[in-house]
Amino acid sequence: MKMKAQTFWFLFLSLAKNVSPYQTPQYFKLEDGPLTATEGSCAEIKCHVSEYVDIRDSNWFWMKDAIWDDEKKDFNSTIIYSSNNLLYPVSPAFATRVKYVGSASTTWTTPSSSPRCSILICNLEKGDNGEYRFRSKGKFVWASNPANLSIIENRCPVTLENHPVVKDSDNVVLRCSTVASCPQELMLSSVPQKTFKYQECTKTFVGANFTASWEDDGMEISCQVQRNTDRYLIQKMTLRVEYEPKNVIAEVTPLLVKQGKPVTFSCSARGQPYPNFTWFQNGSQVSKLAQWNITSVAPSQNGNYYCVANNTHGEQKSNVMNLIVQYKPYVELKESSGETVLNEGKTLSLFCILLKSYPEPGHYTWYKNQTLVSNGPSKHYLKHLEPDDSGSYTCAATNSIGTGTSNPVQIKVQYSPRRTNISLSKDNNVKVGQDLDISCVTAAEPFPQRFSWYRYKNKTQVDSQLWMSTQRSTITLKEVQRSDEACYICNATNAIGTGEKSKPKCIVVHYAPTNLLLVMNSVATEGELVTINCTVESFPLAQLTLTKMLATNSSPEYIQLPSQQHVNQLSYTVNATAAHAGFYNCTATNAEGSQTKKNKLLVRYAPKNVMVQPESGLNIKENTSLTLQCNAKSYPEVTSFTWMKWIDGKPVILQNTQTFTLESVSPSDSGQYSCRATNAIGTGNSQQAVVHVLYAPKQTKIRILPEMEHEDGKSFVTLICSAQCYPPANHFSWYKKGKDPGRDAKMSEREMFTVYSDQPGIYYCIAKNEINERESEPVTLFAGGGFIKFFIIFLAILLVFAIIFFAHRHKNHFQWNKSCFACPSDGRGRNNQSVSATPSRSRDDLLSDQPCTTEAQRWRPHADSTPMSSFDNIYYHLQLHPAAMTSSEENPVTQMEDDSLNYAALQFGNGNKPKAKEEMRVVANAIVSQKHSPETTVGSELEDYENFSVAQAVQPSNQLNDDSAETSEDETELSYTTVNFLPKSGLLVKSRTCDGEETEYSDVQF
Repeated sequence: MKMKAQTFWFLFLSLAKNVSPYQTPQYFKLEDGPLTATEGSCAEIKCHVSEYVDIRDSNWFWMKDAIWDDEKKDFNSTIIYSSNNLLYPVSPAFATRVKYVGSASTTWTTPSSSPRCSILICNLEKGDNGEYRFRSKGKFVWASNPANLSIIENRCPVTLENHPVVKDSDNVVLRCSTVASCPQELMLSSVPQKTFKYQECTKTFVGANFTASWEDDGMEISCQVQRNTDRYLIQKMTLRVEYEPKNVIAEVTPLLVKQGKPVTFSCSARGQPYPNFTWFQNGSQVSKLAQWNITSVAPSQNGNYYCVANNTHGEQKSNVMNLIVQYKPYVELKESSGETVLNEGKTLSLFCILLKSYPEPGHYTWYKNQTLVSNGPSKHYLKHLEPDDSGSYTCAATNSIGTGTSNPVQIKVQYSPRRTNISLSKDNNVKVGQDLDISCVTAAEPFPQRFSWYRYKNKTQVDSQLWMSTQRSTITLKEVQRSDEACYICNATNAIGTGEKSKPKCIVVHYAPTNLLLVMNSVATEGELVTINCTVESFPLAQLTLTKMLATNSSPEYIQLPSQQHVNQLSYTVNATAAHAGFYNCTATNAEGSQTKKNKLLVRYAPKNVMVQPESGLNIKENTSLTLQCNAKSYPEVTSFTWMKWIDGKPVILQNTQTFTLESVSPSDSGQYSCRATNAIGTGNSQQAVVHVLYAPKQTKIRILPEMEHEDGKSFVTLICSAQCYPPANHFSWYKKGKDPGRDAKMSEREMFTVYSDQPGIYYCIAKNEINERESEPVTLFAGGGFIKFFIIFLAILLVFAIIFFAHRHKNHFQWNKSCFACPSDGRGRNNQSVSATPSRSRDDLLSDQPCTTEAQRWRPHADSTPMSSFDNIYYHLQLHPAAMTSSEENPVTQMEDDSLNYAALQFGNGNKPKAKEEMRVVANAIVSQKHSPETTVGSELEDYENFSVAQAVQPSNQLNDDSAETSEDETELSYTTVNFLPKSGLLVKSRTCDGEETEYSDVQF
């Protein structure tokens, strides 16, 4: 079954009206129910604020018959009441009839206090029927629900005629009327006399007729129908009767008052129109206020007061009130003679005159400079004057209200100066150059016309003569000087007389140190006693400081002085040394300034800190110049320099100049150098400076060790590459010449190189140091191997027989050997020096200059230890005495060509040790011949060295030297060293090197 469309929409609207997803709050709510009022009465439309409302930025008003306008989006209505009459003006028909009777809008924010927003409409008309709403616009927009007002017709409208203003005793007629059809009677109330009633046409009247009295003014008259219950239908009027002021009453509170207290004046009266009031004091007008207040009453306000009330109909005077003001006394002070300037010794007579007082005073008090001097009932004060009686005098009179004080009277007592003293403008400690005011302060009346000044020095306290006389009490010392330091006295004279002198006032002049004297010797010799004295004048006392500076621009060195020094005096005594030379400053300092004196002390001393200063270092390359500077500190200056070279620990004088120069140095110039500086005082020596000449390898040589045989039957030879150079060679290279030039093969980079018999050929080495490198002469190895091998075996057998022979000979001639060789048993040489039997001395050590050798001392195994290899080589180094080296150092290359070197090589095999431990002594005798320069200058300084000495004229008788007769005195003879060996089997081999030098080897094998 289908539902009709009208029925569907009806049900939808009904549900939409009664069911809502949420309920809108009701901020302003009008009371429900019909609102009915009678025509001519008043109706209250009650409005309640039910929610919190902030209406501060909004305007609200009441509307009548509001209709929504969709275009304006607002209501069209008649505004009957508005909170803002400018924005929302009220209709004139309601302007005087509508009154707001609700709560203030500020209370609407607290709904818990039940605020109201109601209005009251009076004098209702039939046209007032309609709907009324409360409306808010602005920040808060709202419209309340409507309230309907219905106006009922009034069947008995009452009219009370207003009577005009009347005067006292005028006749008054009052009338009240209603429609004649009204079934109820009219009632006129509050009428003082009988009423009357009559009907005229359509109206019924009721009234009253009476004579007005001033007492009827303000009487309220009302008129209504008999059974009326609506208070808004009662007609009322107020009767106004005009009359002159009556019942004028003046009141003053209080009538007896103390000075300074408040007083209230009140004036009241009846009158129409309301009267004006005027107050009078002793007949003089003082105020036009009905109520007049005096906050602080004065004695001048004492008197009779009354008020007058007046209006347009007349005036009336009040009663009189007498105001009594109690006040303190008023007094005046006068001197009986009328004089205020009196001389010392006169009588002062003062009177305290009472001007007015209520009540009368009974006590008087006298003051001088506000200090109490007398009190009592007397109005008269007497005093025998003294200088201290000058001052301001007052008197005071006292009653029950208070005390009145007179005006002060200044009394001056004239007297001669007394209590004279001196005052300074600043402390008595004054600085030089400052100004100082000295004032003569005295008590005198009148002021002195002359001041006399005296002064004396502090240290001469005697009667001083008059210094000066002035009319002013102050003198000024301009730019105080030391001469102004004194004790000052003054006195003063006025018309009465001359006073006594003041006590002396001494001033102390502060001045910076001056007349500073520094007394000392200007020149002293080292070790001599030097005294430095420093004195100064100053105040306050100065602090003396003595400082020393090596130069004028150097930092000062403070000298620690003894704690006990004389006042402004300093003394310093010291034994002079070179360190005491310099500039001495004596500084005197106090709070005012400082002064410094400077003197120079020269200390004569022998040269010190003598030093060798190389121009370009102590390590210098060969063929370059060497310059050494000899520097020293001394006074006076150095007069001579001496250069020395130290040879074997003894100096050799080179030259006598400050600068030592070698234009082209050679290796022989290496060594220790020193210098000596001399002046008139003495001599100083420098430390030794070691000069090293750097040069490239020279005479690179190959040292060939004896040929040995390996276990596998192959023979081998060990080669050693050596060179003369400094610094020592640090890189070695071995090469084997190839068949073609330039195709040599590099074999090794070590100092020693071993060549086996299966590697025959020509070998050479290159030695290199930091300066350069040099190649050795080539050697040929294993070129004819069979013959050499046979020859070596033969030499070995021959050596064995030779050892046996010498051993047997040694045994038979042991005693002869001991006396012949004279070898001490402790193994020391001629100079008691230990003889080294170290089996590792290189043959290069025999050269006169061997800086290039490797380690001179190598590891020596214990006699009973097993060797590390199949053989050990021992070399004995025969070193020439430095005296014999002199010429060779100058020409090292030539020397190497002329010298003859002998080597002894001892080889120990790994064979079994012999059972018998018989000691075998082998004596080796070596003679080295060397040519000496005839210009040698150090022969007298030679010392004995082990294994080396200069041969003497005595010829040895040893049969081993058959040509000893031909040996000259220039030949060098070696001493003998005894070496002990354990007997072992061995092979004697003799070989020769390939470089052609005269080098002999003796191989002994055990």
